[in-house]
Amino acid sequence: MAKDRKALKKKAKAKLWLRSGGRCQYRGCNKPLWRDDLTMAELNGSNIAHIHGVAKSSARHIEQYEDKVDSFENLMLMCYDHHHLIDNDGKDWESHTADALRSMKKQHEDRIDLLCSLTEDWKSDPLIYGKPIGNGQPIITPGNIFVALQPDRYPTTSEGTIISLRDQTARTYSEAYWKSEEDHLRTHLNSTIIPRLRSAIVNHLSIFAMAPQPLLILLGHLIGDMVPTEIHPFIKETGKWGWKKGEDKDFDIIINRPKNYDGPPALLLSFSATVTRDRIYPCFNNEKPSIWEMTIPSPNTDWLYYRNQLACFCNHIRKVFEEIKKLQSDKGILTHKVKTAGVKYADLIEIMNSPNPDDSKESREYRSRRVTEGNKRY
Repeated sequence: MAKDRKALKKKAKAKLWLRSGGRCQYRGCNKPLWRDDLTMAELNGSNIAHIHGVAKSSARHIEQYEDKVDSFENLMLMCYDHHHLIDNDGKDWESHTADALRSMKKQHEDRIDLLCSLTEDWKSDPLIYGKPIGNGQPIITPGNIFVALQPDRYPTTSEGTIISLRDQTARTYSEAYWKSEEDHLRTHLNSTIIPRLRSAIVNHLSIFAMAPQPLLILLGHLIGDMVPTEIHPFIKETGKWGWKKGEDKDFDIIINRPKNYDGPPALLLSFSATVTRDRIYPCFNNEKPSIWEMTIPSPNTDWLYYRNQLACFCNHIRKVFEEIKKLQSDKGILTHKVKTAGVKYADLIEIMNSPNPDDSKESREYRSRRVTEGNKRY
């Protein structure tokens, strides 16, 4: 800046800070400029950059713009590194044209305007639940959450409600382990998210969960359907959370009903793998179950990546539950088991988030207990 130039007007500076949200406007940076990220100490780390430079030798200078060179439209708020990059003594001016910088400025300001104008209907409370599966470790970060929720929803908090990411070590699935994890999940839900659901503080819930199958079913059962809830899957091939974008894919769900309905009902779900029925019988001791099966023509691990596929699964499983209820209604409390090998994580939560065949207190308690017992062999 020339020594005889007047300082920028306070009004232009204030407007620039407000419209940028106090963050670097260089595309992809978004660095907060009011604090030091390492120590979290408050400071002013901003640089005010000019799209059209001030001096004749500066980047993108044009004489026609000299009268409004310090106008808001010609200013960008940036961190030191990116201010230096766009004005780097002519070394990189070709890739940082005035049009390119104006595009960055507009996109950043439009995004800040959108985020600040969100109503409650756009917001969702993220619920994060992760437990090791064998030696696998769940990875759920605030960045994962924000990307997965856009463009339909935005998180109410930067980190979400973390129910469990504790004790991240491989586990042997003993009875003591299941009991400990069930108590842990119930305790944390009852002390965090459930009171907020019941008091209508939370209007929408977004679940990011990866854990052994029985715990996912218990999670869905405990949350129930108190508020609208969306489940976001983990896509292994991309390493990201959230449904695949683009055209929805459909599939046919096959319902195989038992030959007779004399025994206690068991529901076998075979979607990402074929499950043999001999894995079910040990769960029933001396009883012979009436086995219902939901499957697809060719079970495979890539069967559930689109949002409409989960909706299709939910519709079918609700109908199956209703059919079981109708057939078993003359037998008192309906107790059932869900064998879940070959099912995606999103489905497992939805299974117990769906309306159930019998919703009496005794049945809910029995169902929660027996689902865990019936699946601990995994």
